Amino acid sequence: MHRHPAASPRRILVVLFVLACAPDGFAQTALDRLGAIVKDGHLSVEADLQPGRVPAIPTYALEVEGSPLTHVVADAQSGRVTKLRFAVEKGRLIVRGKGLRPKVSIESLDFESSQGITGLRFRGLGIWRPIVAIFGGIARSAVRKLELKTDIPSVLKGEILGGKKPPEAAPTSEASPTPAPAQRSFLDVVSEVRILEMTLTAFEGRTLDFQPFLEFQTPARSGDGETVRLTIDKGVFRPGRDGAPSRLDVSGKLDGTIENGTMQFGKDRSTISRGRISGGTFQAGTDGEGKLTSSFGASQLAFEMSSGHFEVPGGLRVDLDSGSRFAVADARVSPTGSFSGVVDMELTGKTGELARQGAKLSTNNMTLRSHGLRIEDNRASGPVELSFDYRLLYPFVVKYPIKEIAEKRVPLEFYGPFTTTLELEDAGADSGEVRGDYRFKAPWPPIEKAALEVLSAKWRQDVAVKNVDFTIVPKVFRPCGISCFSLAFEFTAEKRQGKKSLFSQFCAPLGKAELYVDKEARAFILRDVRIETHCKGVVGWVANLIAPLLAKTYSDAVLFKIPPELPLSVDTVRGGVEWIEIGGRIDWKAGESAAPAAAARLETKR
Repeated sequence: MHRHPAASPRRILVVLFVLACAPDGFAQTALDRLGAIVKDGHLSVEADLQPGRVPAIPTYALEVEGSPLTHVVADAQSGRVTKLRFAVEKGRLIVRGKGLRPKVSIESLDFESSQGITGLRFRGLGIWRPIVAIFGGIARSAVRKLELKTDIPSVLKGEILGGKKPPEAAPTSEASPTPAPAQRSFLDVVSEVRILEMTLTAFEGRTLDFQPFLEFQTPARSGDGETVRLTIDKGVFRPGRDGAPSRLDVSGKLDGTIENGTMQFGKDRSTISRGRISGGTFQAGTDGEGKLTSSFGASQLAFEMSSGHFEVPGGLRVDLDSGSRFAVADARVSPTGSFSGVVDMELTGKTGELARQGAKLSTNNMTLRSHGLRIEDNRASGPVELSFDYRLLYPFVVKYPIKEIAEKRVPLEFYGPFTTTLELEDAGADSGEVRGDYRFKAPWPPIEKAALEVLSAKWRQDVAVKNVDFTIVPKVFRPCGISCFSLAFEFTAEKRQGKKSLFSQFCAPLGKAELYVDKEARAFILRDVRIETHCKGVVGWVANLIAPLLAKTYSDAVLFKIPPELPLSVDTVRGGVEWIEIGGRIDWKAGESAAPAAAARLETKR
């Protein structure tokens, strides 16, 4: 047994356990990303080796006898190993040379970046035992040919130790040669690697991936509270054998500030501009096919969202704008993406929708707020407040009780602010219940303008005199209080012969009608129309005709009706001089299909 003085890092021959961290496929990708983020940290690992031989450098091979257990403890700063201790027990890790080259068994090694190898223990084997004891430089000459890499990704991928790579051959115009058979690597003698401890702070601007839920970057600038701290409490890697994929299982903790991330929630994905993870925990591993999966949890998550889509379980969806906020206590996300936690959020977006059971209410300038919404496996229970701008086109129909006048209709446009407070109960995509109160207002002037078009009429009719021309010109049609409408018209009856007027009767009827809420039909209509004729002229029978005609025309006229596919009741209607307000209940029960589509439709305001 012989102890050697400090040497160059290129002389290192051990720390071979890390070759076990070179998994294929998803496992390798996960460890590559983990290694790339390590700025400063501490690492403790052990590995089980199995009998076998693999090439090292020309004329030398690495050979395992028995079932050795290797131990490595290392410290890193600025992404490179600064101090390392390696030891082998319960078996032999042998460097075997061909011919008259030495054969030695490695027992331990100490390395510091500022000094190189500060301690090296090895034992000569067979006839080399007395020779190495006397001439240790013979063994060290082989070590000088090996290259030591002390960046963390190389350590985790097993590239820390190896011979100098030969130069690549220049490309030729010949057909592609037959690929050379894959060389055996040290991974072939590793049965299992166990990460016992790993604590680190991350480099700035590096990516961490906890799919299917979360992916983010570490902050571009570090400062107090700005770094990401990650601890691996336990990790196991088993290299693939006989065509089977490598297996990786790792668990740990995570804390710190994040930025430039994405979050998958249900079927929607949103962008995170900045956020904080407190008390984070994770488990990651590969399945039977070698595909990486992970679960994630945190005592607190707080994200500022900048874009994307977010759907609250129950069918409340927002196309996110910058400034949206999403915070969760006791967050848990399963490998399949099932989410649980207590949510506080304020989401804003230029557009959004309420969609459930085939019915859809599209919105503009949407704001969704909730405090204490409990989500369990993507089903939500608790309060949600919504406010948005809406637009409703409803076909207003007028039927005159005169056969000479055809039915007339015009789409009345209702638009304005819509607010609702909802209570979700175990609400998922097609489960649970969504209930609450709603209220929306509409400015009246544009509705009046459209209604006046359909209220105007011209016709010719035989009454007491043949071929009398009648004209109705509506002037006013608007709310006059909480539950009434006012009506004002100009009415003319005239008999002409050629260009000559035989008689003319002018009336300026004034009327009022009561607003009536039909809850079963989910509509409000005009009832109890009262007309004052205010006629000027000499033909008395015209006055007797006007009042009942108009009363019959406008009584029971449906001004508004909820589309049958939307679960909104109409419980109250209030009118003002320039507006009308409608209120009622929302009741979306799971399992109830939407009614057939109607002519009325709620859609995005343009």
